[in-house]
Amino acid sequence: MGAALKPLLKRLAVGSPAALPTLDLDFLAQTYRVSDGAGGMSSVAFADLITFTRSSAAWRFNASGLLEVVPANQPRFDYDPVTLALRGLLVEEQRTNLLTRSSDFTNAVWQKNDTTISSDGTLAPDGSAMPLLTQGSDAASALILAGALTITSGQTMTRSSFLKRGNHDWVRISIADSTFANGAAVWVNLATGVLGTIANLGTGTGASATIQNCGSGIYRVSVTGTIPATLCNSSTVGVAANGATNRVSGGTRYEWLSQIEVGSFSTSPIPTAGSQVTRAADVASVNTLSPWFNSVAGTIYAEWDASGGLATNSPVWVLQGSGTNIIRQRAEAARPLFDVYTDGVAQASISVGAPVVAGVTRKTAAAWMLNSFQAAADGSLGAPDTSGSIPSVTQLAFVKANVTAASFNGHIRRIRYWPRRLFDNELQRITA
Repeated sequence: MGAALKPLLKRLAVGSPAALPTLDLDFLAQTYRVSDGAGGMSSVAFADLITFTRSSAAWRFNASGLLEVVPANQPRFDYDPVTLALRGLLVEEQRTNLLTRSSDFTNAVWQKNDTTISSDGTLAPDGSAMPLLTQGSDAASALILAGALTITSGQTMTRSSFLKRGNHDWVRISIADSTFANGAAVWVNLATGVLGTIANLGTGTGASATIQNCGSGIYRVSVTGTIPATLCNSSTVGVAANGATNRVSGGTRYEWLSQIEVGSFSTSPIPTAGSQVTRAADVASVNTLSPWFNSVAGTIYAEWDASGGLATNSPVWVLQGSGTNIIRQRAEAARPLFDVYTDGVAQASISVGAPVVAGVTRKTAAAWMLNSFQAAADGSLGAPDTSGSIPSVTQLAFVKANVTAASFNGHIRRIRYWPRRLFDNELQRITA
């Protein structure tokens, strides 16, 4: 056997798949390894292997559970603010916080109805003072609301705020038209951190809501709705009980960093002062495929969770070339989907596993060679596709593919590549 063939045959040999990848991007351990071209693996720095850009600053929870700013063009390694566990590389689409003075409720852009703003030293998630809102005795109109925003009628909008219990449990936040008659609202119990009634208001549609525990009794609550008007407004109200419309006289709550963004889910916080602020998209890619990539066969394992935006064509990863030549793993709402296109012609499409739920970690694998395609998710196999060609690709990206596609929003925990099509039982094993 020629010495030059031994490294390749070692990589292509049947054996433990865990020992054979030629690319291993471990965003949890923050170690990055790539084939040295001689049968071994070399450890490299993130920036030596992955090209990353984001033309604005952005925010993440750090290892201490504090919300902090990350400068432009720097990746965000995001942590769970309660458990302090690293969640992975945070990747998000571009978004704009349409509200100004996002935490300065004393400013005139916020209308205070029978509500006063003060501070008692309680800390917000970034370590700053968290405003304390105290309601007066007007049970009909004690609330705080933002100024109306011009929108496109029928647009889906999401409002979010960080909230903490004061001296009563229930709070309602809403997003609606300027009359507050049509939109969506959610009630939340800040004593238990449990969402209550989620309701469409009037002719509003698509009401949904989420809650995130941020530690120290603070919750980030969001409400989404489709607004049938050209003006959008939002309010926060302390209420007596789930679904109630009456307020608590003298009731208090803490509120910080309110956000309104166009979209069906909330993204990471975007603080504002005197003007709206846009956070640019995170763009990451591996632009050099040599020497780790095999052009005729391969397998990619991915561990990830989606934070929202489970629209059609949102790729967790995509191998792409010129034109419509792509191999990709998509985070579809129905369930994970692996598909392949050569010059715009579909070669394979395999969906497998349970529906994708925001915040739930998934383990997926996709494998391909000529006339042999398979996918797995969390230990389950899809239906194999036994006909199709392999496209020519030049880049591994964690952004939109070069075809019509939505952006993936979520955490990427690990990416591993093998230069062969793993066997079906191996796919099950690595994703279980």
